[in-house]
Amino acid sequence: MPATVQPLPKIDTSVLKAFFKGEYCLSGGGGRSWWMYTFCYGKFVQQYHEERTGVRSSTITLGTWNTVEHIKWYHSSKRLKTQNPAIISQFYGNGDICDLTGKARQVQVRLKCKETLKLPAVSLSLQEPLTCDYILTIESSIFCPLLSTVDVNGLFNYSP
Repeated sequence: MPATVQPLPKIDTSVLKAFFKGEYCLSGGGGRSWWMYTFCYGKFVQQYHEERTGVRSSTITLGTWNTVEHIKWYHSSKRLKTQNPAIISQFYGNGDICDLTGKARQVQVRLKCKETLKLPAVSLSLQEPLTCDYILTIESSIFCPLLSTVDVNGLFNYSP
């Protein structure tokens, strides 16, 4: 049975436009965690600590966007492939040098359709399965109709 293209939910397209331009960033962490993190699509993933005064300190770039590097990674055996069509993975490499490995940090950003989340809910979680090698999972119902626009290189072809 062919996949059905879902219509975009009733959301503010200016927010989507700003998100895809990297102007509307998503943040997570906090609570009991010392670290917080920010994801700006097509730009970077950063980890930082926020002092009680609201001042950011100890900012670490986990990865930066490079289309050529992403496409190379996307078609390599390094990508954690999934058969789940509700997830698209993108590569952000060339982050800050890791003190423990001497290599640049990198992060796989997994954008996941989560139909049970109400608009505009977004859930973020960051894992570090290997030292200075991260997986940032971002779940939202906003991604569900957008996944049908992803091309063979794992890139969105969406323009609001």
